[in-house]
Amino acid sequence: MLIYLLIALVLPARPRVLVAGLALAGCLAVELLQLTGLSADLGALWPPLRLVLGTTFGFADLVAYAGGVALAYATDRLLGVGFSRAARTP
Repeated sequence: MLIYLLIALVLPARPRVLVAGLALAGCLAVELLQLTGLSADLGALWPPLRLVLGTTFGFADLVAYAGGVALAYATDRLLGVGFSRAARTP
């Protein structure tokens, strides 16, 4: 949900479905990066990156990302104003 909200704030005029797609793609990219071992190497160089990139791949994380983005998208739609539109209102 955090990634969805951040993307909605950065791209306020974009359609909600695009925001959801970008959020899911970003989350999946971070998780799949863990398969390469690069995220663990980067985390060893600078430990705070371990919090952002993680170190090990987990299939359950992919399911959690999809669920979180779906929940954020549904909440955005149900609120009417939406995260993606709230950022551009005065």
